[in-house]
Amino acid sequence: MTRQSRSRRRQVALYRFQLIAPLLLPQLSPQRRGERVREILTRPPTPPWGGEPPRLSARTLRRWLQVYQEAEGDRLAALEPKTRGDHGHSRTIPPELLAEAISVREKASRLSVRQILKVIEHPARERVSRRSLGRALREAGYGKRDKRSRIAARCKGRLAPVDWDLQLWEADFPNEIWQVDSTPSIWLPKGRHRDQAVRLQLVNLIDDHSRLIVGGGFVERLRVVDLLSFLVPAIEAYGCPSVLFMDQAQIHRSSIVTQGLARLGGEAIFGTAGHAPGHGKVERLHQKAEDTLVEGFRLSPVHTALEATRRHEVWREEDATEEHTSTGESPLTRWRRIEGNARIPSEEELRWAFRGEVERTVGKLGEIQWGGKLYEAPPSHRRASPYRAAIRFDLLDQDQVWIEDEDGSHHPCPLYRVRSHTERRRRRPHPSPGVSYRDLFEGDELGAEDASTNDFYL
Repeated sequence: MTRQSRSRRRQVALYRFQLIAPLLLPQLSPQRRGERVREILTRPPTPPWGGEPPRLSARTLRRWLQVYQEAEGDRLAALEPKTRGDHGHSRTIPPELLAEAISVREKASRLSVRQILKVIEHPARERVSRRSLGRALREAGYGKRDKRSRIAARCKGRLAPVDWDLQLWEADFPNEIWQVDSTPSIWLPKGRHRDQAVRLQLVNLIDDHSRLIVGGGFVERLRVVDLLSFLVPAIEAYGCPSVLFMDQAQIHRSSIVTQGLARLGGEAIFGTAGHAPGHGKVERLHQKAEDTLVEGFRLSPVHTALEATRRHEVWREEDATEEHTSTGESPLTRWRRIEGNARIPSEEELRWAFRGEVERTVGKLGEIQWGGKLYEAPPSHRRASPYRAAIRFDLLDQDQVWIEDEDGSHHPCPLYRVRSHTERRRRRPHPSPGVSYRDLFEGDELGAEDASTNDFYL
């Protein structure tokens, strides 16, 4: 009764009045009043909130009758269930711990009760259950309202029917399908690290079957280079997925990403409305990150995207060992079913898989134009006439490109630079002469054998 709402307490009071109403007639004799009490106990009316009638006794009915007759003012309010004097104050949670939890909830309202218990430093937090703390926060007026019910109330009306088969779909085994997505996240203010405030982009890579977060982090401006900086370490640690499921963003359609996956045995698929993997797994992961990780940034701020990414790595490791609500297992436990069978690409494969490939003309002097810069091919790849060649490039290192031969070998081509006259002369071959300067003027005095030798050199 202590947690009943005011309207429910009013319903209880009306039901109690309905029970004692036949006993209020003043002309009833004590014998007739006793008969009516037995009739009420035999066939009590159904309560307005439904369900079975409460368990009653003659003593209870007489007590309610006495309370109603002796009440002053609003007699119906006297029949309402009484709340405890310590209502709103938990008896199992120390006041200092509750005050600390309320302070954390005020600073980071999206943190769950489990995360609040991890953040607070009270010595009694190990003895407090998550449910008790959540009830105490609600009674103190700091409960976390259910966002899903709020969204459902806002979206009432003509909605498209939910396909529950797609909602519950998952890949058959780990590394079959990975999903990648990004979402705007926390703002970083301007200061000594940047001239203007910037909003970080949160990137998450998730395995569809196990729900394991295989990679991700924060960047200031999402580019293909940043996407590869998260994707390549994930493949190096967990292997290449059979399918990488992405949305229709322009950076996802980069040939460096799609062709690099194909070289490692994977495939890029761009999601549409009918694709089952796109029904909320990575979006719910974004929401969880906002409720836990990003809310933690408000308690312990970060100043750069690199610091936020390091905190993301720690959060990722903790999430891998927590039991998932929909699977009943931890993500790491589910993924380890293929541990040892997952093919991890070699370092050489990863080095060349995600380097771009274009065709360019190699000139007579070995010059190669790409990206507004001029490169020079090695002497072994210069021809008497210009020809087309496959050029490999790295987005992170544009100081050189590589010529790729048909056998898969790569030859570096550094940036072209103008050499000085002295350096060009130094590179020319200078064959040693067969005669000395003195021999040119003393040739007549040489013997026939020596003269024939000098003739040979001259």
